[in-house]
Amino acid sequence: MKNYNIYIVASVALIIGFAAAWFFKPAGEMKTSKMVSESETIWTCSMHPQIRQNEPGLCPICAMDLIPLEEEMSSEEGQFSMTEEAVKLADIRTMVVGSGSGSQTGQKLNGQIQADETRSANLVAHIGGRIEHLYISFTGEEVRRGQKIADIYSPELVAAQKELLELQKFENSNPAIFNSAKQKLKNWKFTDAQINEVLERGTVVETFPIYADHSGVVQSKDVNSGDYVRAGQVLFRVQDLSRLWVLFDVYESDLAGVKLNDKVKFTTSAMPSKAFEAKVKFVDPSVNAKTRVAKIRAEIDNSGGKLKPGMFVKGELMSGNVSKAEIFLPETAILWTGERSVVYVKTEAEVPTYEFREVVIGNSTTNGYFIKEGITIGDEVVVNGAFVIDAAAQLNNNKSMMNRDISV
Repeated sequence: MKNYNIYIVASVALIIGFAAAWFFKPAGEMKTSKMVSESETIWTCSMHPQIRQNEPGLCPICAMDLIPLEEEMSSEEGQFSMTEEAVKLADIRTMVVGSGSGSQTGQKLNGQIQADETRSANLVAHIGGRIEHLYISFTGEEVRRGQKIADIYSPELVAAQKELLELQKFENSNPAIFNSAKQKLKNWKFTDAQINEVLERGTVVETFPIYADHSGVVQSKDVNSGDYVRAGQVLFRVQDLSRLWVLFDVYESDLAGVKLNDKVKFTTSAMPSKAFEAKVKFVDPSVNAKTRVAKIRAEIDNSGGKLKPGMFVKGELMSGNVSKAEIFLPETAILWTGERSVVYVKTEAEVPTYEFREVVIGNSTTNGYFIKEGITIGDEVVVNGAFVIDAAAQLNNNKSMMNRDISV
């Protein structure tokens, strides 16, 4: 029991000794420790420079490893500097801009195929009577010019043929009267062959065939067998689809770049691998008040029947009027705010520094935009990672896409 008490007393004494050694350090050692603390390296995030810590670790925003602060970010208005590590991690890429000739790019257009209004026609009855038989039975059926489309019984036609046969007796003595009877039948679309057949047989034709005056696809069927029709009444409405219109929407701001006979290349979702080409033949003289777009019309041959009215198309206007001095940028280089467009231009190579620029865009193309104002030929513009730079600039209270007027 006595030995156990001795061990307890010895243990307590040892603990008290360590505590005294900790709390009662020499003054010189305390001062040295304080100096080391003051000279500690400041650690920051390469993507979020507002983060400042006295020890390494992870960024509380993006969880990236903190790096030693080697230099302050640029404080010049509209410019933002980044470390080489940050540039690599953000995959920031740039391109030196040059003049856009317009030879490989054009305005992006959306449109729709439409029937050529100048190639629609009505097939009518040239004489009144009763439809005995129809040879065209449904819409969508194709009709060729000269094809028989119906048979009609007409009392007037029967009477005219009887008159012709009576006047045949005066063919030699009074040819004028005889010829007038023949002309009457011709006005009702009787051919010379049909007239000669009546004269040779000496009997009338009770049902008269009606032939199509135009080729096309039947758009509407307006008569049935047994119907009575009058002269000039529409039997069928047809549309020739061997040539079509392609109507494209062009925004008001892009109309200046559209000229007659400009080429348009377009594709349809039905044939995505097939590229069609047409020429602009008409520009709408008015702009839609609501959409602020105007229609331009191209015409294309469709003798193969591959294109159908109503198809949606995506096109590209290959205008030959694009200025040689215009600058072209890909879509990835431009940041949008709704009111203005922004790009970042690299201004220094040793310490990656990017300058905030507002630009004025012009015509759009399939993969970018022409720039009217804001940059010049030779500028090195960020084409990948611009949003990362802008976000870091905004967090650092520098000029950015959403923070145009910075506060000190």
